[in-house]
Amino acid sequence: AGTADAAGAADAQPTVKGLVEAANLKGFRDPQGMFALALPKPWFKVRPTDKGDLPDESGKGRRGSRIFSAGLLSNQFAPKILSVERFPVALVFADAGIRVG
Repeated sequence: AGTADAAGAADAQPTVKGLVEAANLKGFRDPQGMFALALPKPWFKVRPTDKGDLPDESGKGRRGSRIFSAGLLSNQFAPKILSVERFPVALVFADAGIRVG
């Protein structure tokens, strides 16, 4: 029975949580539920929350379409930056000349 258990454990698929922990990542879930992602633990995280900072239904806000930024600036020649932006699908289609409705 012990050999069968060991074989079953070897065939088990890794879990997302296990992969995140193994890669030294930390989960981030947007407080408004717009997105969730895993980032390296040392990265900075910026989520604007002031009124007017977040884009409205037109995709525009005081800070443009950006709703989240993260990164690592330890190397000035190769910074690592991630930005999450909100683009309403209807506006993306309209910019491409596709009528929605």
